[in-house]
Formats: sequence, structure tokens, C-alpha cells
Amino acid sequence: MKGGSYTVNWDITATNITIHPAPTETVNISGYISIVGANTEVDGGDTLGQNEVNRIIIARTSSAQDAAPIDFTGDNAGKIIEDVAGDSAWFGGDFSTLRFSEIGPLSGCGGVQDMIASILVQDVVFEGNYAHDLTKTGCEVNHSDMMDIQFAGNSKIINNSLYNCQDQCIFNAADNQTQADAMHGLLIENNSFNNSDAIGVQCDGACEMNYNTYSGLALGSYRAGPFFATALTLTGNIFMQDTICTSTNADVPGSTVSHSYSIFPSGNSDGACGTGSTMASVTRSDNIGHIATGSYAAIAGKGNPSDCPANDIDYQTRPLGTATICDAGADEVDD
Repeated sequence: MKGGSYTVNWDITATNITIHPAPTETVNISGYISIVGANTEVDGGDTLGQNEVNRIIIARTSSAQDAAPIDFTGDNAGKIIEDVAGDSAWFGGDFSTLRFSEIGPLSGCGGVQDMIASILVQDVVFEGNYAHDLTKTGCEVNHSDMMDIQFAGNSKIINNSLYNCQDQCIFNAADNQTQADAMHGLLIENNSFNNSDAIGVQCDGACEMNYNTYSGLALGSYRAGPFFATALTLTGNIFMQDTICTSTNADVPGSTVSHSYSIFPSGNSDGACGTGSTMASVTRSDNIGHIATGSYAAIAGKGNPSDCPANDIDYQTRPLGTATICDAGADEVDD
């Protein structure tokens, strides 16, 4: 695609194509891009599957535009958008992947309410993105969340940095019993949640939240019902603010929350929750998930000895160097 500026609402129904900007050129679009066709890929870099400079920039035509500039529609397989930038995204179909992109900032009343939103979708991947600076104060409906989604059925939220999320970084919830019956199999791993409350999750099983770093309140992470009891396992996380060990929602009995090999703040009201967990003061070095050198000793080798992701938030190998056990949190440190 030739570089330049375009005003277009582009519904891509073609199949089996890959769209790149011309080498060294940047494409600026006013409107939106929506992928509909199967095996269709929009890559703002040169090589699909690599994290590169975002050279497709998409902006809504006005703050009142209610269509997100980054959009997936329909349930055709193989829909991928990567290395793009826009202020919001919509997942309107299964088998959709958004990765290595910048989402935000999003502010002002009217138009898009939540930065990343969806209908009930399965087999969705949100990976390696930087989503930041949602500001809807004074004009939100109920609440404005960075991700107000219904991800289910083997979906993944991995290796992302979410910063300044306003209300919650992720709100994954069903609207009715039919949706609730599909809410299972979500993996949230290797993410940084900074300067915001973290997560509200509804899940009826096989949902995991592993090796994330939370600097804000994580109390919403154990949200039950109202349609079912939530079952979550949490391993290898870093919690920087006081965090309780059990479900925060008593509306539905039988919710289970299982912690292990995580780091809770010094003086945590519930202590260190679960097998292998400890308490320590941990600080960040930046807003995108990295740990300050003075905290390396507190997190090094504190992950699960028998269960470690292949890489960290920066795609560094876990564990690093001669270590045999990976570090807690999203950032594997060179200790």
C-alpha cells in the first residue's frame, strides 16, 4: 500500500491476502479498517510476525465516530492486524489476532466508550500491545475500561503493557446465562498492569492469570457471577498493593481462587497466599512492566519451579542465563 493520507472506512472482505505499507513509507488513515475475510492480514511493518515500527496509523474521523479504527468482523479464521496504531479496537468475531500495536490515547465524551471492546468471541489473541491513557472521567456509562470484553474459548491476553486504564484494565464479563456458559479457557499471562485497578474476570473454569505484574489494586481479579461461580488459578504474579487471597464477590457461592508462587506486598493483610508465595516490596523502573534493579533479589527465582512461560513480556527467554527457575511477574530480570 502506497504511503500517504487516506479518508476511508475500509471493510476488507477479500481472503488470503496480506497488506503492508510500501517499504519505508507510512500510511495514515482517517476512518477505520475492518477485517472480514478469512486469512487476511494487515501488517504495518515489513514482516508478519515481527514487532516493528507501526507504519499504519488509523484515526477516527471525529470524536463522535462510534466505530473503532481497528475492527474485526465475522468468524472467518486467520484475521490478523499487527504493527498499527489507533485509539481503540473492536473484536466482533472469532479467530482474531491483534498484536504488536499501540492502542490509545482515548479521551473525551461521545463515540467509543471503552478502548478495547468485544462481543462474545473465542480463539482471540491480544498480544504484545501497548494500550495506554484512557480518560473518560465524567462521561462514562457505568464504567469505562481499557478492555471491556467477552473473551472465551481458548483466548489469550499475553505480553501486553496496559497503563492508565481509568476504571479497570480488563473487565471480562457475561451479560446473560448463554454467554456465561461459554466463558472458559482464558489465559492472561506476562502482562503489566500499571497505575490502575487490574481485572474483573468471570470464568467457569480453565482460566489462568500467570506471571503478571500489578501495581494497582488487583481486588477485582476474583469476580464471581452473577451467572456462575468463578474458578481462577493465579501463579507467578507480583502484587504491589494489598491483595486478598479469596473471591471478592459473595453473590455466588463456591468461587475458587488458587494462588501459588506469587509475591505479595510486605505486610499484606492476608499474608502470602498459596504454595510457594512470599511477601516483599517490589518497585518498577518504568510504566511498561520492567522491575527496578533494587527489587531483582525479591523476584528472582520465585516463579513455579515446574511451570514457566517460554518468554517474558519482552520475549526474553525464561529463565535467563544459568537460572533454573524463572522469576515472578511479567519481567524476567538478569540477576
